[in-house]
Amino acid sequence: MSQYLQGVPPMALKAAADLSTKQYFFVKLTASRKVNIAAGATTPVFVLQNKPDAADDVAELAMPGSTTKVKLGGTVTYGDHLTSDSAGKAIVTVTNTNFVGGIALESGVTDDLIEMLVSHLKVAA
Repeated sequence: MSQYLQGVPPMALKAAADLSTKQYFFVKLTASRKVNIAAGATTPVFVLQNKPDAADDVAELAMPGSTTKVKLGGTVTYGDHLTSDSAGKAIVTVTNTNFVGGIALESGVTDDLIEMLVSHLKVAA
């Protein structure tokens, strides 16, 4: 069962757009220091904790050391390193240079919400 354990308070930044349907998806920081949906594994990712419904609304991000729910974009097994797919959903990564947003604390399949330990890593060669 997914839960949320706060190790570090969420970071609050401004949303770049309406992200009201993207709670628990991976997001990234834009060049203007706003939060938008992540579109792949080659940039650092965070998990959106709330539902900002307009640009410039507050977007809360889970920080390393916390656990969070995350929406899956494929099949995941406990202990897998997770990154973002092109839609901001969590998928497994083993690819060199991919950024890891966390480690799966549960197994699941596409569109499940599972618990993840937030840990910003990069896959080693």
